[in-house]
Amino acid sequence: MVLSRGEVARLLEQLDGMPHLMTALLYGTGMRLMECVRLRVQDVDFQYHQIVVRDGKGQKDRVVPLPKRLEQPLTAAIR
Repeated sequence: MVLSRGEVARLLEQLDGMPHLMTALLYGTGMRLMECVRLRVQDVDFQYHQIVVRDGKGQKDRVVPLPKRLEQPLTAAIR
């Protein structure tokens, strides 16, 4: 089952705080759940607008783009 953009927006509206941020990261970057849970501060590169996913599927590292609309909430969550 695939959700439409409107359905995803309505789902995200129901969340706040860390669950909202994590759900938005999962949707916006394509990360898997455990990749998001294991995310560390040093894995987020705001200068290059990217996130380094370490030990993902197949124990490989990869880089995913950091959505612009999540930069501000992510910065606030880190502090």
